[in-house]
Amino acid sequence: MLQAMLRGKLSRDVEGKEDILTSNVFGTLRYSPNPSVLLQFLGGAFDPIGKRYFRERLNGYDHIQSWEFWPWYEHGEGKGCEPDVVIVLADVSGRKFGVVIEAKYRSGKSSHASEAEKLPNDQLARQLLHIRALARLEEFADYAVVYVTTAVGCPIVELMDSVIEYQHKCGEPASIFWASWRALPEMLRGVTGDFKVIATDLGNLLYRMDLVTFHQLRSNEVTSPGWSFANSVKIQPDTSSWNWSIPAPDWNFVALV
Repeated sequence: MLQAMLRGKLSRDVEGKEDILTSNVFGTLRYSPNPSVLLQFLGGAFDPIGKRYFRERLNGYDHIQSWEFWPWYEHGEGKGCEPDVVIVLADVSGRKFGVVIEAKYRSGKSSHASEAEKLPNDQLARQLLHIRALARLEEFADYAVVYVTTAVGCPIVELMDSVIEYQHKCGEPASIFWASWRALPEMLRGVTGDFKVIATDLGNLLYRMDLVTFHQLRSNEVTSPGWSFANSVKIQPDTSSWNWSIPAPDWNFVALV
């Protein structure tokens, strides 16, 4: 699928599906012999409410225990959910960290906060509720949700809605972070070793989908013009022959009696 997208063999409709993007990116990173790119990407995720980066929570969690794509979670608390990716990280002592990744491309959250629901209805809040239940069941030391979008800046309003509903209905802080697809190409550029070829292709795919930050004009055909603006010279017009007199009107005021 990655090669088909790189060479434009898929329809626009298929290319625009976020599940295809998720599969290409995270499905490819799954086969990396070194989790450094994934950990760097997750580490850059930001919590605008708590003003903290995800890397502060990753201390010691340096290898991946498991990946799961589109699992269905229904742990007896509220409506079920199907996060895009669930990754379990681990440290040398065996402690586990459950991370839900909810990835978006051309759409926003599929559900929003609702006062009519006793438990969270917002998509991110509901996923956090279920990863919390899984964490208790599997004895995870920590858990969080990472919301990945195409935005250049953090979608604070979207995250705030999720956080407020979760905290209001669950009575505890909400571990919800945000990351942008656009941060990933630069990280892939630094990959070396056997995974470099795959990382380059993945970076080219994100470039093709315009999921990059602006660095320069991309067309190789754009060249510098062969001309330039000269220093401007202020020219004073000759006003000696100009006539500034205002002609007298051919009417006058008549007193009204």
